[in-house]
Amino acid sequence: MVSDEIRQEAFEYVKAGNKAALLKLTALHHELVDIRSQANDDTLLIRAFKYLREDIIQALLIRGADISAKDEHGMPATMWIYATERTDLTTEEYDNTALRISKKYLSLENAESYSDEYTNLLLNSTKAKFPVHCNNDGYDHTTILTKIIQRNLVQSAEWFIKNFQLNQNETAESLIAGTIRMSSGNLTSTEVRNVEFLLEKHLNLIDENSKCANNLAEMLFQEKFYKEYYHLDMTCPEFHRLQSGQSIGHYGSRVYHDIHVLVAKILIKFGIDLQKYESYVKNLASVHDSLIPLLCRQINPEDYKSYFEGLPNNVKELLKSELPAEENSEPYDVLEVLDSDDESDYNITIDLYDVFINHRIYSKIQDAFILESTKKKILQLTKVSSILSAIKHAKDYADFHISYENLPITIDVVLNRIDYLRKKDNVQEFDKQEIEALSNFISNKIILSVTTDEKAIDVCNSFIEYFMNKCNSITRFKEFLNENMLEDKANKALKSILYQTTEDSFKTNISSLATKIAELTDGVVLPLDINFLSLNNTNSKIVNIDYEKQNLIKNNLKLFSYTNTYRIPNDDKLQELSSEYRSPNITEYYKNHPEAFEPMSMLLDIAHDEDKLSKKEKGFSNAYANIKSQTEEMSRLLDIVIYGEDKKAKEESLNKLKQVMSELTQVTHVNLVIQDSVNLCAKLRKYLNITPLELLLKEYQDKYTLLSEEYDNVIELCNEEGIIGNVEMEPNSVDL
Repeated sequence: MVSDEIRQEAFEYVKAGNKAALLKLTALHHELVDIRSQANDDTLLIRAFKYLREDIIQALLIRGADISAKDEHGMPATMWIYATERTDLTTEEYDNTALRISKKYLSLENAESYSDEYTNLLLNSTKAKFPVHCNNDGYDHTTILTKIIQRNLVQSAEWFIKNFQLNQNETAESLIAGTIRMSSGNLTSTEVRNVEFLLEKHLNLIDENSKCANNLAEMLFQEKFYKEYYHLDMTCPEFHRLQSGQSIGHYGSRVYHDIHVLVAKILIKFGIDLQKYESYVKNLASVHDSLIPLLCRQINPEDYKSYFEGLPNNVKELLKSELPAEENSEPYDVLEVLDSDDESDYNITIDLYDVFINHRIYSKIQDAFILESTKKKILQLTKVSSILSAIKHAKDYADFHISYENLPITIDVVLNRIDYLRKKDNVQEFDKQEIEALSNFISNKIILSVTTDEKAIDVCNSFIEYFMNKCNSITRFKEFLNENMLEDKANKALKSILYQTTEDSFKTNISSLATKIAELTDGVVLPLDINFLSLNNTNSKIVNIDYEKQNLIKNNLKLFSYTNTYRIPNDDKLQELSSEYRSPNITEYYKNHPEAFEPMSMLLDIAHDEDKLSKKEKGFSNAYANIKSQTEEMSRLLDIVIYGEDKKAKEESLNKLKQVMSELTQVTHVNLVIQDSVNLCAKLRKYLNITPLELLLKEYQDKYTLLSEEYDNVIELCNEEGIIGNVEMEPNSVDL
């Protein structure tokens, strides 16, 4: 019989990641492997998955732990990968770790090695909805994919969808449910863009008139839920959640923020009508943004006057300009605080009872679910949605007036819609009519306001920059301008934007990255500058870019123009290059891979073709597995050299260790190439849509970073023990 103390000790060891102590304990008490926690009915394996303890998971499974075990809510142990209780990982670290563990224990191919029952458990669990505590995770119930996207695990989400082959509607609803529960306050612009990319990819084919489309809109606004729980939140202000951008409030109620604005824009882009929610949003309890620091008690008394002066006039009317002096007390003395030795005096903040706030207004804002600024954006979007709906169904926009204030968001949403319709695989006649109507709307209404309103010229320039960077090449942009825009003003704005980065520099970066990718995966490439050598008619031939690749470039090149042909060296020139660079394989390689001379096409081809991306991943995986096995071999051999008792075995291990270390120094070049590739991706992201490829590179960058720690530890131990002389560590060759 295991005592409560030992049971508790075992669970603490798992939580802390203390594998050695746990194994000693389970060796003495075998029944611990399947024992349940008295607190929440966890097994040790469930707890290991909750805290992403990879080595402990493996050790417990070896000792017979049940991988099919479920928690008190019926959620399988393995699914806790995506609801970890660890707090020490960044989002990127969490995503990489979750993906690594998922591929081991959630892959349907690997699941068969356990049992058919476990495979069925996984398949059923991916679509099941698990209850959650409303004060913690959400408002009702959630799928595993919802949890994944709520934690912003973009790589894991893509893998999960592909591994379990989730259908389109299931994927869309889970992604929206997860996204609206995210907190916006801690998201970087890159993370937001990755979420946007994921949503657009999987919502692209949703029928705008389907039940699923309606479900997505209802999910975003949660009108019924808001009304159901509104009365419970009367005494629980959400000011801190509003400030930090947290989605879930007390009793599971929704707190709206910028993520919800992003989701609304995406839904409108795909034709989902949000206009019916306008009155609901208008009635949401809201608070002016500038009042949040005061309501969160973050204003020091000595700063109140300057804070008050900086408020908008309509907000000033709600507050008293000066703090009241306490009855029978001396006025507040700032100097006295500055002279004080008590550090707590510096943290004195205003109690709301010291500030007069109009009672009628305060009774509304204390139950706020949305900031005024966010409410304004969502109302603007519901208005634009009604415009788009009218244009789509009646092709009539004569009665719509677009104010200067609403101009930017209107332009953004309308162009998103045009861009989506133009890129549809099978554009129908009614799609073409909608495109024409929207283009006329831009021309006749928005641009007309620019010509009559000087203030709107800046908005027009911002629109040009937006449209260029969003999805189009220079050629397409100019065509659009000629058809619909004020050419003079547009071209003037173009010049200042176009030449911030030269086209030559852009092409050089493209060439470098394409060549590095080829080097990592195929092993035979020309020097970096070969793609743009001056090839003339005598030593080169012209190759046409086929229609599919033209479309690939057209749809994913954001800024620069492209041509329909390119030059490649003829056979004589290739032989010359092969001789010059002493690489006899060059000629044969480039005969079989002429796309290497069109690096932009090659990059986009890799980034957007799942089969080719998978092939590149296999190349990365093989290179990584090679280095990993050698690094692990180094550690094993070093243990024998230091701690072994057999003299002959120690000598043999020392010789092998020298050989492995020599080989490692030769292959670590791949690490530098990956690091350079990641850096180049960051530069090219502005011009090319290569997100899938970038995510793959980052995954292997992270893997090598972890591997580098083990490598450096071996080198350091060699130096400390005086083995093989003093070995110099080369952090740049391994530590990415």
